[in-house]
Amino acid sequence: MFLLARLLLVLTVMKLAIPIHGERISSVFDVARKFGFFVVNREHEIVGEEFSIAEPDPLDKTRQIIENGSDVLICGAISWPLELTLISTGVVVIPNTCGLTVEVINAFLAGGLDEKAFLMPGCTGQRRCRGCCAVRGFAAPRGSSSGRTDGRYRPRNMKKMKEKKMKVAVTATRPNLDGALDPRFGRCAYFMIVDTEDMSFEAVVNPNVALGGGAGIQSAQLMAEKGVKAVLTGNCGPNAHKTLTAAGVDVIVGMSGTISEAVEQYKKGGLKAAGGPNVEDHSGMNAGGSAGQSSRKTSGETSEQLPGQFSD
Repeated sequence: MFLLARLLLVLTVMKLAIPIHGERISSVFDVARKFGFFVVNREHEIVGEEFSIAEPDPLDKTRQIIENGSDVLICGAISWPLELTLISTGVVVIPNTCGLTVEVINAFLAGGLDEKAFLMPGCTGQRRCRGCCAVRGFAAPRGSSSGRTDGRYRPRNMKKMKEKKMKVAVTATRPNLDGALDPRFGRCAYFMIVDTEDMSFEAVVNPNVALGGGAGIQSAQLMAEKGVKAVLTGNCGPNAHKTLTAAGVDVIVGMSGTISEAVEQYKKGGLKAAGGPNVEDHSGMNAGGSAGQSSRKTSGETSEQLPGQFSD
């Protein structure tokens, strides 16, 4: 799958671009705030590295990657127009990647980036190196559909994929299904990750409640990493909405009632994804509310997902 990128690595010195957040790959390229550029020699050694503040505009981000002379971009979710722009200039794009930056680089150099550990949740079967086939003339990877209509690879077995369990996230004031829905997204007390098939759930403390800014983006990235199909909430600002939609997550606003009621409404199929934000940026900063100190699952186990632990 990574034939073109591997050929570049074998034949010449290569420059690798990675959007990063903390120590991890940023989950959404479009809103990344920092880039790491790594020069790799023929011996598969990092011989140079440079870190730059990412341009705020998504299109300027692609220009930044191109002007830096990058050969390969490894990233999380990325909007198709941005990906196509990069591909058209000869940049090999390896999307839907997650994990610690150091581990991802080492896996790429060793040819092991296809491992599931580095694949974003919900993206199984949709790898990889998109665009090298269309631009470079390589054959599509096995298992991809030649009849795609939007330039992306699609698994042949779409019916089975649709039958898989689906998770939705609901903003909550309490860590249970009977609790009230929290109208805030970025600064809600909890995120209830609910399996729509059997209503099992994971209650995740929102680590971004007390952030001075950027809570919407951070919370959106967290939901993208959780692999949810949709977010059910009361209000969603522009930055959070942009991040969620870029990651392929539906945003459904105007919700109220209990968590179980919201999920049941979603299961009936009458809810539509919002075409844009319904509140202004930073609207939830003074809305109050507080989170607990742990994340609980239906089994009664407590996992130590404390505020500050999430780096992306």
